[in-house]
Amino acid sequence: MFGPFTSRRGSALYLLVWLMLGLILAAMLTALGAGPWGPAMLFAVPLTLLYAVAAGFSAFYLCRANPLSSARPGNLVLVFAVSSVLIALVWAAAGHAWAMALQNIDVAVRLTPSLRVLLFGLGVVLYVLCAFGHYLVIEFDRTRAAERRELELRLAAQDAELRMLRTQVDPHFLFNSLN
Repeated sequence: MFGPFTSRRGSALYLLVWLMLGLILAAMLTALGAGPWGPAMLFAVPLTLLYAVAAGFSAFYLCRANPLSSARPGNLVLVFAVSSVLIALVWAAAGHAWAMALQNIDVAVRLTPSLRVLLFGLGVVLYVLCAFGHYLVIEFDRTRAAERRELELRLAAQDAELRMLRTQVDPHFLFNSLN
């Protein structure tokens, strides 16, 4: 596996989940008074899909660089805490810039300071969940590869056993047929 977008099915499922999260964010913004449904959706969905790509690749490569089997738990917590805070800050800044750009084209989305803090906190939580998801996928792939290697070793052992029996049978058959 080389990232979140390995197969079409996987990338479609990944983007569908993030699209639903964008719609949920738009509903939250509408409920919290940031604006009507249309502008909130125009704000939230592209911003969430951008975050999906950024957080997806970032979390995936950090998970690959820090495997659970060899990394110390303290280091993992530190790495993912720092990276989640940094990417959430970038996402909140991108959200502020996107809201300003939308206001320039007369689409009203009001990001109050409390909504910016909510966007930042949501970014941290989503990044951590994304990292957990990637660790699950990586461990699932590792387990599947170990099972495949085990089956290949069993087949190789059976093949070796059959070859050994054949080498034992062939000389006796040749000796008995010559007699």
